[in-house]
Amino acid sequence: MKMWFWSILAGMGAIGVAAGAGQDLVASRAVPPPQLPKNKKLTPFELGKLIYYTDEFVGRDGKNCAACHESKLPLRRDALAKRKKELPKQIQWCLATRVKNEEIQPGTPEFDGIMEYIYTVYGLHAVVDEDPKVDRLMNLGAELFADGDFEGAKTYLERALPQLQSKYHIAQTHVMLGIVFHVLAEPEMAKDHFRMAVETDPTIDVDASLFSPKTVELFYSVKRKIVAGQTEEFR
Repeated sequence: MKMWFWSILAGMGAIGVAAGAGQDLVASRAVPPPQLPKNKKLTPFELGKLIYYTDEFVGRDGKNCAACHESKLPLRRDALAKRKKELPKQIQWCLATRVKNEEIQPGTPEFDGIMEYIYTVYGLHAVVDEDPKVDRLMNLGAELFADGDFEGAKTYLERALPQLQSKYHIAQTHVMLGIVFHVLAEPEMAKDHFRMAVETDPTIDVDASLFSPKTVELFYSVKRKIVAGQTEEFR
């Protein structure tokens, strides 16, 4: 989508939004470096994880992918989702210029492994392009939200929601509507949308620096109940 609504939120003063342009709802997901396997055929995900973290597989100048992307240049899901189509070219450029490895090219198992690792960790398999008309509805809703017209934003977001195809966008739209209803003093509706967001995408989060403490707490109170319920089912 050309202008997804989360990019608008950082500059707003409404509902306790703080300065922080470019911040995403889902933060970087650092994980411990893997151990090199012995006599095991790797899945694409496992191979990608090894390449991402270990110099033996990727680094030519003493660093690997994680050296940058788990510290000073963290990957963020919203940013990756917006640039999903350009991601293969970006990864190829990064490998060639940053870690000095021109051997890992598109179509090789190693390149496919990196793609699978990033897609899986950051939930990009759930991201699909939306119909341009639906995209327009979402952008109108976002613009009205940014202007403080929450009733207008609700109208457009609710019109777009049934037409969305991507679980990623469905979950984020539910979060957006949850925030809108919370601002409009309809906490039960807000909780319903937060619940549907978490049920659609259990990994979804909200950035506490972007929203009011009451909104953030309401979201996480709903998420905790859902996670607790799912945990109880497996006991």
